[in-house]
Amino acid sequence: MLDKDYERKNFFRRLRLYLFGVSMGCVLVYFLLWRGRDMSFWTPNNRILDDIRHAKITYSAAAKCKLKCLDMTKADVNVAFKYGSVDFSKFVDSSRIKYYTVLGGVTQDISIKLSLNMNMDTVVRIIDISRVIAKDTCTHCNSND
Repeated sequence: MLDKDYERKNFFRRLRLYLFGVSMGCVLVYFLLWRGRDMSFWTPNNRILDDIRHAKITYSAAAKCKLKCLDMTKADVNVAFKYGSVDFSKFVDSSRIKYYTVLGGVTQDISIKLSLNMNMDTVVRIIDISRVIAKDTCTHCNSND
C-alpha cells in the first residue's frame, strides 16, 4: 500500500516538473522569437522585398530619366518596395544576378524592373520604371543601360 502511494506521488511529481518545464519553454520561445514580429516574412514575395529594402539601391540612367518623365520620386519607388508584390512570371535567373519585376505603389500602378546582385553586399540596380495603367509616354528614355 505504501509503495503504491509513493509511486503515485512520485509519478505526479515528475508529471508536474515535466509540465512546468514545457510551459517555461513555451513562454521563452514566445518572448524570444514571436512576440512583436510579423511572421509574413516567410513568404517568398516578402523575403525578396525585404532583401530589396535592405540593399543598396542604384538607378540606371534610363530609370533616372523615367523618374523625371513620370513625375515620380525615389519615395514612390520605396513605397512600391514596401507595399508591392513581386511578379514571379517575369523572374529571370542568370548566375548570381537575379532580375525581378515589382508591381506596387499606393495605387498599384508602378512597375519596376530591377536586378538583384546577391554578392557579399546586396546591390539592387533599378533598370526600368513604368506605369501599368497609363500609357508610357517616355519614349526618349533609353532602357538599354
